[in-house]
Amino acid sequence: MSGGTGYIKGFDGLRAISVLLVLGTHAGLYRMLPGGAFFTGRIWPMITGQAGVGVFFVLSGYLITTLLLKERQRSGTISLRRFYARRFLRLTPPFVVFILFTWALAEAGIIKARPLGLVVSFLYLYDFMPKTHLDAGLSHTWSLAVEEQFYLIWPLLAMSFTRSRLLVTSALVIVVCGVAYLVFPDLVIPFSSHQTRLAQLFHVPHLFVPAVGAIMVGALAGILRAHGTVPGERLLRWMPLLFALLYGASLWIPGPLLRLTPLFQAVGVALLLVWIVERQRTLLVRVLEFRPLAYLGKISYGIYLYHVIFMSTGPGHGLVPRFPYGLLASLAFAVVSYEFLERRVLRYKDRFR
Repeated sequence: MSGGTGYIKGFDGLRAISVLLVLGTHAGLYRMLPGGAFFTGRIWPMITGQAGVGVFFVLSGYLITTLLLKERQRSGTISLRRFYARRFLRLTPPFVVFILFTWALAEAGIIKARPLGLVVSFLYLYDFMPKTHLDAGLSHTWSLAVEEQFYLIWPLLAMSFTRSRLLVTSALVIVVCGVAYLVFPDLVIPFSSHQTRLAQLFHVPHLFVPAVGAIMVGALAGILRAHGTVPGERLLRWMPLLFALLYGASLWIPGPLLRLTPLFQAVGVALLLVWIVERQRTLLVRVLEFRPLAYLGKISYGIYLYHVIFMSTGPGHGLVPRFPYGLLASLAFAVVSYEFLERRVLRYKDRFR
């Protein structure tokens, strides 16, 4: 995910860790864990790809909101034309190449990707795709859809709402998403000639609501930071511990509330982001700035796009099923995408500052 608020040390390293969580899931990391409800219900939520996507979401909400509100403070308004042009240049060209590559592989019979899935994915609507129509090579594009839908709505609100209304709106959306996490899986809806649970038709955590909750947590932190709200020294000292406590919420929250784990984690990540911004010279930031790790973060978008083709949703199901060759192929495609496409296209972003 991209920034736009100036380079912040440590953020690329966080992107790298996030995408490593996704890769670990699709490489079959879960098979290395002991069995039992404790590991599957308490440990796994901290290291799953879903948690990695959640980190991306918080980063995106924080950075985009900070960018929008700084522009508004500087010029008195927000240029939607410039905003959408920057988002287009950052996200769409690599995504179009990915869609065309997936289509070519499907036409050659190498992978399965139905025309409906390609169209829905290209239109950034895959978060609403029913389970029965999911294609393994496109399944990850649900998160891109959630982000694009956020990008479509949030700048309009940031341009017209006051700070207090933005804060209230963000908080309300987070609460609604929390309720959705709790209620949606068991919600019974009419389907065809009978009734069925919503969770039988859709991956509930992938729906725009509640998935956008993590982005809104980042946006809420961005609103506070953009208007000069700076945590005191005492709170800053405690933030790493608070992050660990909230990110590891699945270890201690009651069973009925485990569905809220993504929101607990998002709040923890938001606190960590603020701490990193305020503590740019710490050892953690230097570790996150380790060049190979930071570079992995820079190419994380390409990794995320292509890894599902080669690794699919588990070991032995992708185009190059044997570990670590699927992983290496994903990294190779990501490097090519970044060096020969993304970096060159991003040069045009300066025209829309």
